[in-house]
Amino acid sequence: MTGPAAGDRTSGQAKIRTVVVSWNGAHLLPSCLDSLLTQTVAADLEIVVVDNASADGTSALLAERYPGVVHVRSETNLGFAGGAGLGIEGFTGAYVTLLNNDATFDPDAIEHMVEVLERAGNERVGAVTAKILLAGAYRLEPGLASSVVPTGSFRRDDGWLVPTEPGTPGAVRVVNSTGNVITRRGTGTDRDWLRTDGTESQDPDVFGFCGGAALLRRAGLHVDIGAVEGVYISVGPIHLTGMTHLANGPASFTFTNSPYLSFTVLMTTNLALPQSSWSNLGAPVEAPAGSGHYQFSDPQ
Repeated sequence: MTGPAAGDRTSGQAKIRTVVVSWNGAHLLPSCLDSLLTQTVAADLEIVVVDNASADGTSALLAERYPGVVHVRSETNLGFAGGAGLGIEGFTGAYVTLLNNDATFDPDAIEHMVEVLERAGNERVGAVTAKILLAGAYRLEPGLASSVVPTGSFRRDDGWLVPTEPGTPGAVRVVNSTGNVITRRGTGTDRDWLRTDGTESQDPDVFGFCGGAALLRRAGLHVDIGAVEGVYISVGPIHLTGMTHLANGPASFTFTNSPYLSFTVLMTTNLALPQSSWSNLGAPVEAPAGSGHYQFSDPQ
């Protein structure tokens, strides 16, 4: 653990702690951290970057450009769930925010998520998951041949979503996630993956939060992640969700989706887990860069 703020890591003075898990993501962190430093609740916010044994200058970047950010370095790659657990460890404040290193929040995103948990009647809501949008804009090409599909495109049942300039005719934003669900095969997947923005589910209840952008009630986190690592067949956000359900019981805490919140995720291969570790997920959150295109079919 490095940085001048490291001594305050377990002090509990901050109301909110944001944990960013990163592995060789130095090129992604500036946009992510800048969006956190400009939050409307910045005065109540502590930012922790968990460095999963990066070898790309992450330590130097944080020391030089973000001295107020707490840098927690692991000598081994703990994956997303392990890294998140390390970042949450010792915190006694009210709320924990999880944000992917390749994502950015709107300036008032955390403020609105906190408002959801503090709203009268939501005392038993354990987490708020944001509506996540893919970066950029897309246009739907129903009859496009696979042989001519541009890099960065996505296959949907009604055609190909092809990257395009924002504001061009037919350009739409595309949803990455409105929370996690479990399919009939027992795999985890993102609800509303590749849906056109504005057509996603409006149901405020969802099985679990997407770890890419979520606010958790700290009082609901009781399980030692390291003690149960490997128990679940899934990994990452689904793993965390499963442990939270285990800690609180099926009726104790629920998760809610906030349709009024959104943040943008970039397309990148930079995951805290090796590809072989997330292959059992129903739908990966990020498409492999340079693969030409990525086909998706709903595993339900």
